[in-house]
Amino acid sequence: AFKDLDKGVTDMGMSSRKIKDKEVLLLKDRYGDLTRPVSEHVLGLDGLAVIVNKANPISHLNSGQLAALFSGQITNWSELGGDDVAVSIYSREKNSGTWDTFKNLVLKKYNKKLSALASRHESSSELSDLVSQNIGAIGFIGLPYVRHSKLLAISEATGAQSIIPTLFTVGTEDYPLSRRLFFYAPAKQPKFMTGFIDYAQSNKGQ
Repeated sequence: AFKDLDKGVTDMGMSSRKIKDKEVLLLKDRYGDLTRPVSEHVLGLDGLAVIVNKANPISHLNSGQLAALFSGQITNWSELGGDDVAVSIYSREKNSGTWDTFKNLVLKKYNKKLSALASRHESSSELSDLVSQNIGAIGFIGLPYVRHSKLLAISEATGAQSIIPTLFTVGTEDYPLSRRLFFYAPAKQPKFMTGFIDYAQSNKGQ
């Protein structure tokens, strides 16, 4: 969205993460401050789903364990009380808003980086299907793409309540890996654009 706004090839953009400060500065002269209420619109809420293979007995993890798994610090499921199976890491590709959200909510929180051994994918559906075929796999995707994999409950920290992402827990933002989905539009908007944004946020649009 922000790259196309910068190139001038789109009228407005959609993003599964909040605009970054550097992007605000880059686009400010042409579009105004995109963090202002007239430009930044919350379209909906989504949850990042953490998935494993259905044969994996693990049913819940905390954010610290997630960071250890995706950074490669934990390499075998037996370290978490699971079976003696090597961990295989699946991640969205680096330009994905889903990846950016996961990186900020999980890895950066614990000063970790994604393992160099992680398999990266552009398609959420493809990633989910690969996890469902690999007994040692773990991955993250948007909630609608769980498909044939097993959804894990997630907690903020050790001892905290683990929460499964559902329409309700994501809608209340109680689920630790909830995120907001945005429209970004220029400060000066033609009537059709304002109408489209209003419709998207109306009961009928929702």
